[in-house]
Amino acid sequence: MIDYFEEHDDLFDGLPVVRVRDWSAVTPEFLDAEWERLQVESRAGRVDWRKVYLPYWFARYTEHMTPSVA
Repeated sequence: MIDYFEEHDDLFDGLPVVRVRDWSAVTPEFLDAEWERLQVESRAGRVDWRKVYLPYWFARYTEHMTPSVA
């Protein structure tokens, strides 16, 4: 679970993440509902599990770089 920031929508799209706007709303019922939602999203193929691991992010943030010539 992480804080919700609208400007991060694209960053977290397809990740199995719970983004929270109001932490006082995080209850056992909320957590159960989010767990079910994440399972449904995953089964439907809407979770990109590559994004959970460092190689995905490393490639994303270095794809624009070109090797320097010594």
